[in-house]
Amino acid sequence: MDQYKKTWKVKSSEIIFGILEEHMGTLSSQKTGLFYENFKDEIELWESRLQKISETLDMLTQVQRQWIYLEAIFTSQQDQDRQLIGDINKFHALNGRISTHMDRMHSNRNVMVAVLVENFYNDLDDISKRLDESQKVLFSLLETKRGAFPRFYFLANDDLFELLGNSKDPAKVNKHIKKCFEGIKKLSINSTPVLGRKAADAFNFDVTELVSPEEESVKLFTKIPIENGVENWLKMTEKQMRESLKKYLFQTFDSYPKKKDSKLIG
Repeated sequence: MDQYKKTWKVKSSEIIFGILEEHMGTLSSQKTGLFYENFKDEIELWESRLQKISETLDMLTQVQRQWIYLEAIFTSQQDQDRQLIGDINKFHALNGRISTHMDRMHSNRNVMVAVLVENFYNDLDDISKRLDESQKVLFSLLETKRGAFPRFYFLANDDLFELLGNSKDPAKVNKHIKKCFEGIKKLSINSTPVLGRKAADAFNFDVTELVSPEEESVKLFTKIPIENGVENWLKMTEKQMRESLKKYLFQTFDSYPKKKDSKLIG
């Protein structure tokens, strides 16, 4: 087993499955032997044990894969969406149950002793079902966010989770913003300290400029406060982008010399 955060995870079960398959084959060959009837009870007992170990390891591998995937998502949610808070708490409870099993297995490296524990398989099955429910809630949330801001369809699920969970982190926002807007490389985000607030919420953030891949910048006429959900302030940014570009276009047109022989394109 390998260290994982504050607990452990199964490094690889391929070797164990290989040994199980080999032993199952040996037991099957014993059934055709002359002395099968003499050892029938023992052979069937070991067949049952090996089958139970195989099924439990399969379930453990599935749970570990779900657990690590969702753990990465939930821990990335620095800005906890109200729709997620309940599921984050549920996941923390599941995380505790999984960690307890992982710690127990790490303390005893004997596969049979570690895996053939009463109700272990049933508990893993229950954890797997609950992790499935959490994943469905997460994907449902993504669809809601994409419905509110369709440009999110340009982002993969993992990218969108990271963006939603770090909407006030300029580096995390700009990592994905260029995938939403083809002509924008990043947003200029200003932070303003607010006295009297806790450290986690000690700043107000505003979008002030749009920066292209060529490092050309367009200053927004109205800065956009980063609040009330990333899908909402990005929608406001998109609207302000259009309005600002429209104003700049009219300003350019009005400032152009009005002469009979002047041409906009020469």
